[in-house]
Amino acid sequence: MFQVLGFKNRGFTLIEIIVSMAVFLLVVGIAVSIFVSIVTQQRRILSEQQLINQTSYVLEYMSKALRMAGIDDEFGSCIQDDFGGVYANGIYVLTRQDTSGELLYKGIRFKDASAGDICHEFFLDVDEGVLKEIKSSGGFVNINTGDAVALTSERIKINSIEFRINGESGLTLNHYVLGDDDTQPRITIFMEVQIPGLPAKTAKKIQTTVSLRNLNIE
Repeated sequence: MFQVLGFKNRGFTLIEIIVSMAVFLLVVGIAVSIFVSIVTQQRRILSEQQLINQTSYVLEYMSKALRMAGIDDEFGSCIQDDFGGVYANGIYVLTRQDTSGELLYKGIRFKDASAGDICHEFFLDVDEGVLKEIKSSGGFVNINTGDAVALTSERIKINSIEFRINGESGLTLNHYVLGDDDTQPRITIFMEVQIPGLPAKTAKKIQTTVSLRNLNIE
């Protein structure tokens, strides 16, 4: 009957099937590639947003505390450096000097008037790439570094940080500020941060300067 109507009962040839499968796999491959690219880009955007959020928070948090630094009038129980130096009537002292490299100071210690005159220190944990803080109501005599609390998470990596006083690294001028200085101290923070796992060239450099709110000059 089919022959009378002019129809031929035939299927697909092997070449037609191969060509069809090749086109199908090509379309599927392109779709998957686009999907993976979109997901990867979305993850990177979220990671960068996380980096921006964390660095913005930590800079604002440190700036607020540093602006409210007060004079350590308790015989320098707070304003002490890493080498045993004690600075009575001090306001800031740079700490955590990196003696293995550029000798930069990776920490700063001060008396935080905004938190009940506690002794406060910000510093970079080089091994973990995390910014940390230590608070002590009894100064920094025999303080345990294990009491430090992380301010940033492992979702971002802080490659380096440096604290400077009035634009100086502490290598050319004093690495501390006393309350009887004539100039209003300024703390400059340099940070290099990046998303873990990404190339070093993606790291971002951040800088901010904080001025002491009150001179506290006696």
